[in-house]
Amino acid sequence: MQIFSNLLFWWSNIFLLALSFYVIFKPTKIFHLSHAFSITLSAYCVYFFSGGHLSVFSVIFLALVGAAAFGMANEALFYRPLRGAKDAGLKMLILSLGIYILFQNLLSILFDDDIKPLSNELFSGKYDLSGVFYTRVQLISLCVAMAIFLFTAFLWNRTRLGKAIRAISENPELSRIFGIPKERIILLAFALGSVYAGMAGILIGFDTGITPTMGFSLLLYGIVAMIIGGTESLWGIAVGALILAAAQTLSAYYLDTKWTDAVTYLILIIFLIFRPYGVSGARIRKVEI
Repeated sequence: MQIFSNLLFWWSNIFLLALSFYVIFKPTKIFHLSHAFSITLSAYCVYFFSGGHLSVFSVIFLALVGAAAFGMANEALFYRPLRGAKDAGLKMLILSLGIYILFQNLLSILFDDDIKPLSNELFSGKYDLSGVFYTRVQLISLCVAMAIFLFTAFLWNRTRLGKAIRAISENPELSRIFGIPKERIILLAFALGSVYAGMAGILIGFDTGITPTMGFSLLLYGIVAMIIGGTESLWGIAVGALILAAAQTLSAYYLDTKWTDAVTYLILIIFLIFRPYGVSGARIRKVEI
């Protein structure tokens, strides 16, 4: 049962990471690797602003605003000028990696590379339920993941923003003809995805501490979970995150934590070869005009 408890907690984090990347990837098809810094930035904002006169909720709000601003700046300043250029996807991929490395190194200079703890009474505390131990941050993480899943499902299916994101994803030209403001919708998608990533970074930081390099490996886990689940279904992403969380948790328990990454990418290779559209089986639709 303790393994199951740890699995659920880790699933909630991987799901948030996968969903954060998916929200941006869906309308843009950009491999936004500098998204990893949104994870790290929010955690360090909480670390920097904690200990003052601000409440923990105010600190988290500021951290999420910072993550959203970073994501939107990436789109407005770097990606948008390249959109439509020759080999734009490759250029954006390399650019995003360079942006991440630059800001990650700046963070290392400012705060050094040592692990910094995040602590607050709201996230402290342990519970024992019939021999199964939970921490408060684990329970909060699970609740946050479920709430964000429900919110995103509502957003996707019931709001104009969600429908616009889906329309841009399926057919950018047709959506433009129908008057959907593509640039504004994409900017909002970057903001939303960055907030999700920031929330994941904060929750993980309260559980394990923070380092300047924490974001990149976490982002890769999220990308793997998204690929496993498929890029056309929120439920698929949730299942993909569950598969990856189970594989990582069980490999750490029965083998060793050093095998976690090997198992992660082995599963990715298997899915790319035998089920490239993920567990949802949904193909990305392309409509010619």
